[in-house]
Amino acid sequence: MISAVASPKQMRTHRTLLLITLLILAFLYSPVAAQGSDPQWLFGQVNNLRGGLGLHAYVWNDQLAAAAQQQSEYM
Repeated sequence: MISAVASPKQMRTHRTLLLITLLILAFLYSPVAAQGSDPQWLFGQVNNLRGGLGLHAYVWNDQLAAAAQQQSEYM
């Protein structure tokens, strides 16, 4: 007859397997770091795309760029 209740040995085995799985997942996790691309290069790429769509180019603003950089470092 098959029992619906696990034996203490089976429960220990399940807990051990769960713990091992969680430890493996914890060691595999690594946070993704932002890529340090040049903001003016990206800005130029956006303007190239906009030009290709017949839109006006954006104008670079040093003060706004500095404020955005400070905010991103703060975050």
